[in-house]
Amino acid sequence: WTLALAEGEVQHAIAQSASLWRFDRSDIAEALLSEPSWRSIELQAGTFEGDMLADARDLEADLRDDPRLGDRVVRSVGFEAGHDWAAWRANLLPALATPVV
Repeated sequence: WTLALAEGEVQHAIAQSASLWRFDRSDIAEALLSEPSWRSIELQAGTFEGDMLADARDLEADLRDDPRLGDRVVRSVGFEAGHDWAAWRANLLPALATPVV
């Protein structure tokens, strides 16, 4: 939501264990696609977090399937872990170090 609502102030985001189930996925995709200023989003979730990883991958697919995405980068990343600080910490630094292509 930060990318969608920041009016261009935020261009890159890493969403760890995003609670995408709280909203209709099409509403999230539409909000993101309607804001042209952001450049990349990485959606991270653990394999032991219920549907969170599947939800992230589904949102990635929705965004990629829409021509309004243009050259923006969307990627979902799964890791073998649950919903915990150790997993988030271990996966945040590599995401920050990965250049946006």
